[in-house]
Amino acid sequence: MTKSGSQRRASLSLMVTIATYFLAIVFIVLPLVNANWARASVISFIAAAICVVWGSVFIWVRKRNLRQS
Repeated sequence: MTKSGSQRRASLSLMVTIATYFLAIVFIVLPLVNANWARASVISFIAAAICVVWGSVFIWVRKRNLRQS
């Protein structure tokens, strides 16, 4: 069974969303685990926030596209 284009895009956006949230978790946990990263924790938390926003945008776009189809 082959996937349609919209199913492929939906699974791709889900994978991107999961990856961005995973990166957010990594950016939050890494400074707590590694003392050398403690100095860069502010940058790390900003990167985590960007990842969360990016993932949220992907979820919003995905829901909007599902409603339209």
